Amino acid sequence: MGGTEALIAGLTFLRTAQEARAKNRELAAQQTLQERNMAAEREIADRRHAEKLHKDKATRRALFGAAGTSSGAGSAAAVLRGLSKRSAHDRFDRNRLDTLQLQGLRQAAASQRRKNLLAPADYLFGQAMYGLGQHGPEWFGEKKPKK
Repeated sequence: MGGTEALIAGLTFLRTAQEARAKNRELAAQQTLQERNMAAEREIADRRHAEKLHKDKATRRALFGAAGTSSGAGSAAAVLRGLSKRSAHDRFDRNRLDTLQLQGLRQAAASQRRKNLLAPADYLFGQAMYGLGQHGPEWFGEKKPKK
């Protein structure tokens, strides 16, 4: 590899490294945006779920009251506890799914960052292999074998 080729390879390596850093910054910004979006969606879903539970309990209390049954004792209280328990289980399940989704997002981003960081090294390796194929043993100061 001549001096000009080496200079071009070096400059291309630097450009590739800069592009990799820029891609990683963009990836980090996208990941942050996705995480914020997921958190906002989770907050909205939690609020709606709490409102639904409150409404369901109020409806049940009204039905028990209309039937002349106290909602604070007996089977009426058990029904209300059941609503709360089911709501808690649903929330737990949603949180588990959100956690898995967030882990997947973070793993995908980490994998892409690693790929971006390897791009400059891959470029240099490719250039070295190209030069080795073109110049063979001459690169190492040896003479080409005679045919």
